[in-house]
Amino acid sequence: MIGMNASSEVLDPLDSEAQPAEGLEAVVARPSTLGLETDDVGSEAQSSVASALVKVAIPLRQEEIAELEQVLTRRFRRPLHLDIEIDPSVLGGVWVRVGDIVIDGSVRGKLETLRHYLRVQSRVISAANARYSHPGADQI
Repeated sequence: MIGMNASSEVLDPLDSEAQPAEGLEAVVARPSTLGLETDDVGSEAQSSVASALVKVAIPLRQEEIAELEQVLTRRFRRPLHLDIEIDPSVLGGVWVRVGDIVIDGSVRGKLETLRHYLRVQSRVISAANARYSHPGADQI
């Protein structure tokens, strides 16, 4: 829930089993992307205007800003003021923070998720190889 958790929660759109996102609507609008169910945003959140920090690699066109604002407002059920920052480290896509909720739909976030996954898999494979290797087997 928004504002209920002292630590920020990072939500990863790659965790859903949906097909790759197409456009801002697909990244932001899926409940599984946000980790929110319809009832998660309380009525107290509906009445106030919140700030949404948005990071993008390149400047957005006015139509894209309007679409993003509309999608985020609909998702969070309250008006949002978008504070847009140009951050080349995002590489592509959109990174959004509203209160304690972070939506990482950036290329950088996806690459970091992939890097983490590959490191974990590498450790699993290394551990399995060490467990099943026999001393002296490489001497044959």
